[in-house]
Order: sequence, then structure tokens, then C-alpha cells
Amino acid sequence: MQQVFEIGGVNVVLHPHPPGQYEKLFRDAYKLKKRVRIHGDRHALMTQFKALKRDGLSHALEGEISTFSHLDPSLPWINLETEDSASDDELSDIPEHLRPNLRRCSFYFDVASHKIFFVTTARKGGISPKLMAKYLSDLFMDADLVEQFGVPKVTVLPDREAVSKILAWKKIRRLIIHAVKPNPGDYDLADLAEFEESLGDQNADQLNVELVAERSKYLDLNEKTQTLVAIAADNGYVEAKGHDIQGSPTEKSTKSGKPFAERGDFYPESETYWDAFKRVAQTAAMKFRTR
Repeated sequence: MQQVFEIGGVNVVLHPHPPGQYEKLFRDAYKLKKRVRIHGDRHALMTQFKALKRDGLSHALEGEISTFSHLDPSLPWINLETEDSASDDELSDIPEHLRPNLRRCSFYFDVASHKIFFVTTARKGGISPKLMAKYLSDLFMDADLVEQFGVPKVTVLPDREAVSKILAWKKIRRLIIHAVKPNPGDYDLADLAEFEESLGDQNADQLNVELVAERSKYLDLNEKTQTLVAIAADNGYVEAKGHDIQGSPTEKSTKSGKPFAERGDFYPESETYWDAFKRVAQTAAMKFRTR
């Protein structure tokens, strides 16, 4: 019987990143066994990790992130039979190392595009792109990791159509671009030369640009701005304000809009769940490698 799942994606950028640096970051983060609160009493922990290598270098990282409820031990429990507070004796049999509401989320990190893909909806697990970005950001802020790797830039991948719609929009009055420095090799060198040079000359690692159209006119985006939009889509955000075809004010944004999502089909009779997820994740990774 066919089952359906959906994956999302998050961009992770390290500076600098010599060969093997992403593997070291994730491996060291995995070894920490650090539990991170992602929402309410919901916590996340990386519970599986493996590097896939080719010619001695890792080309992909895969594993599992488990989420669970971490309950405040100082708060009382209720006995549903008596409708009274549970006594210490009733709670004494619950081991401290056990946590309820376990859900497992598979992940696949493509080293070439430095993007992590993961299950967002499934029958037994899944993490939203926003919460995955929060988990990774908080995890990578561990003092030992920051000392060795610096602070990675973690951003949710936007819906690819959102970027295309902004670039194709002919009635933009205001455009806001926030772009952090991408990894060398992520984009065409000619396209990146001016952007990276302007950041390097000023000891900066991010750029904020705001364009406002002349009175009674709309913006006409040149190639430089279109390149910045493409960079910021994966390494920051883009917001545009203008008018629709009826002349009413409207907005488009990669920040608040729908995040990237890819649907996957799983047939238990012919493949494992992990194989199905990996197949869809690898397909998504190839889309982001194409510029």
C-alpha cells in the first residue's frame, strides 16, 4: 500500500570549510549528545549519524534526530482515575532516563550543496523546517563547537517558486535583500566576484540591500540584483512589496512564505522507508546543486 511523506530543507554554511569540515561539525555535534529544546516541552537529540565516503572524502551524511517530551519534574501529574494529583509513590517507578512521546526523523546532508534534507510529515515523525533550523542553530552554538568551527549560518530553504515569482514580478516598488556570505564554489565565480569582494574588503560576512522605486515607477532588476536575490534565497531572505495586476498592494517573501517541500511516495512492498526517503532527498539535493 502506498504511503506518502514530505521532506524539507535547511542550508548550513561554514566559513572556512576545508574538505571534511562538515563531517567533523556533524560528527562532533553528534558526540555531544546534547538535548535541545525546540518548542514547549519538545526536545531534540541526534541519535544516529553516519558519513558516506567516496575516494576517502565524505559526500553525504545521514542519520536520525529523535524528538521527545522533556517534562518538568517540579510540576505535578494527574491521576486520571482519581482526578487528583499523582503521589510520589505512583511516580517512583518512572526511570529518570526515560522520556515519552518519541518520534524519529531521518535526515540526509548533501555535502556538495551543504544542505540537510529531512522528513517534515510522516505517520510517526517529522520536524518542521523552522524547528529544524532552530535545533541546528542552538546545537551548533555549543561553546566547544563554536571554538573549533565558528558559528555556522543556518537558514530555512524557501520554496523555489517563491524566488522565481519575485524575479518575474514586474510591479515591485520596494525590494529588501539580506544575504550572508555563501560558500566559495556555490555559485558561478563571475556572479560572486563583486559580492564577495565587497564583503571581504570591509571585513563583513553579510549584506543588506534595500531598493525603492522612483515615484510612479517600478523596479527594473538588473543582473547584479538578480544574482543577489538568488544568493539570498538560500543564504538569507528576500522581501518584495508592490502591486498585483489589479493595482492593489501586495507582498512576496522567501522569509515568511512557504518553505521548500518535496513529496515522496513509499511502497513497503518494494523498498524500505529509509531507501524511499534517501531517494527523494538525493533528488532534492541535485536540484539545489543546479545553478
